[in-house]
Amino acid sequence: MNRIIILALAGLLVAQASFGQSGDARAAGLSGAMTAVTDDANTLLFNPAGLAFLRKGYLVVEGMGGLSASLSGFETNSALPELTQTTVNGSSGPTYSYNYWDRFLGIRRPFDFESVRPGLSAFIAGVDASVDWDSLSGPEKLDWYQKYSNTESTFRTIQSFGPLVANPTLELGGRYWALSFGADLAASPLFPSGFQGSDSTMNINLRRNIKAAGGLGFNIGPLALGANLRYQSFGSTTKKSSLAEFSQDAQALLISLLPEFLSGDMDPASLETSITAGLGALLTVGPLNMGLYENDLLGFMDQGATNAGTSADPAAALLDNLNAGFSFMPSDWKSGKYRFPLVFQASVDLQKIGDERNREFKSGVEAGLDLGDAIVVLLRAGYGQPLPGHLAEIVTGFDAKKGTLSGGLTAKFLLLRLDGFVEMPMSTLLRLGGPTATGTMTPAERLQRFGSAGISASLRL
Repeated sequence: MNRIIILALAGLLVAQASFGQSGDARAAGLSGAMTAVTDDANTLLFNPAGLAFLRKGYLVVEGMGGLSASLSGFETNSALPELTQTTVNGSSGPTYSYNYWDRFLGIRRPFDFESVRPGLSAFIAGVDASVDWDSLSGPEKLDWYQKYSNTESTFRTIQSFGPLVANPTLELGGRYWALSFGADLAASPLFPSGFQGSDSTMNINLRRNIKAAGGLGFNIGPLALGANLRYQSFGSTTKKSSLAEFSQDAQALLISLLPEFLSGDMDPASLETSITAGLGALLTVGPLNMGLYENDLLGFMDQGATNAGTSADPAAALLDNLNAGFSFMPSDWKSGKYRFPLVFQASVDLQKIGDERNREFKSGVEAGLDLGDAIVVLLRAGYGQPLPGHLAEIVTGFDAKKGTLSGGLTAKFLLLRLDGFVEMPMSTLLRLGGPTATGTMTPAERLQRFGSAGISASLRL
């Protein structure tokens, strides 16, 4: 099974599952710099104060999917080479010989099936125990070798991908209020460190997060305040499988994961429920917007909280979960009645301001055309990076190699809207053409995230 088929099957799973992140594909394309960008359904999660400035009601039915990959999926060298068969017809019948391209020497070399017989024999026994290797003809041996090679390629390819994720969501709201219901679902392959034939373990970890949120906002002139309440129910389980099962019927195995999500049969030890609340403020002056959003007000109120990343000091806990944002939106003045058809906006966020381990810088720009929300074409780009350490070290903490670039596209016609996004670490961009071309990556480099991508389709009324 080649890489193209694997990616297609991954897409099949994505189309039937859901995507685990806060916000939609637009928010991802802007790198999450949304605290002061309050003009769509993302407002409920990123700063509910913006609900007071929404121009009209909305109903959104959306399904979004995505996946991520590591650099190991782009290696050029494989443990099992691709073979070429040569046939010579003689008086006693045809004879067969096989050779492969030696990348190191740059020449073709003869290949002996005996060199891979232990693993290949174990693979055949796992698939069809009635097959006698010694009685197979050359072409039959080649056919089994190719099945074995494809299985090994399947192992390497699937191992390189992170969680396959998606997010079915129903949202409705209007000026001053909003409600959202959805589920974050993710399927992550769990592999041993190396390929071990058809018996290679390929367990799949399934994670499900059922979500509901509601929010209210009001304004006094240019100043708005808002709050949200969010409920989550998390659970996970592991689908026991093997590479042999996957190689025999990959599509059936992937499709079989869907009932696992829907049945609610999660590991009891993994089940968790939580209720969190957020409080936001937004000040708008012409095209300028300044927002503050406390993401976990209940955690702040719990003065005894001592979990990792949360201080027992209530004032410090407030800063740990506080986001601040600034946006410049000349095409959408909150105090104005209309939104201009030529869209441009730029935004900057500093999230988790007081958290010395998880603080992040986010930024994004967006431009395009919005003809009365009937025809919309938008392009966007974003950049984000972690900024750990003391607040005084923020300026000196910027390092382009630690950041992540993002981008996205929106296309809407009447009620149907399509959004896509991509993300790629700056460190990956700086490495392109290096280890992926030579196949000499270290184990740590192989696990480095190459990037993520996702797409959503929605009906918006």
